[in-house]
Amino acid sequence: MGPNDLTRYLRERGIEFRIFEFDKPTRTVREAAERLGTSEDNVVKSLLFITGSGPVLAIVAGTQRVDARKLAEAVRAGWARLATRSEVEAITGYPAGALPPVGHKTKLKTIIDPAVLKLDKVYAGGGAPNALLEISPQDILKLAGGRIVEVSE
Repeated sequence: MGPNDLTRYLRERGIEFRIFEFDKPTRTVREAAERLGTSEDNVVKSLLFITGSGPVLAIVAGTQRVDARKLAEAVRAGWARLATRSEVEAITGYPAGALPPVGHKTKLKTIIDPAVLKLDKVYAGGGAPNALLEISPQDILKLAGGRIVEVSE
């Protein structure tokens, strides 16, 4: 899967969004913010965790780190660990490092950190290493059906 699949998913649901594609991959939150001319606070990370109760997507502000213990408690799992690159692609259809917050091949249990919802628009993985998605956090919440729980350190 890639940016075209994400675009189709969002258009079919009437979501307002933009996909930005660059010549080179964006590997860090800082690089993403610089290329977009925005603050790192406006960039979010979509991180897949494997837990005792199955895969869970955590969406946090780009400047935050996920506390695996808090995430495990939020989904009532005994443990949580960051998914491997191969697990990310197998479960979501998208490559690690380019994971969008929505539109995965498998419906995922999703946890959204409250800091994400304080913004009007955010930038997230766009489905390919050189693509970024601009979307409203409220649309992420609506599409993902996620729970709002503080899981950052």
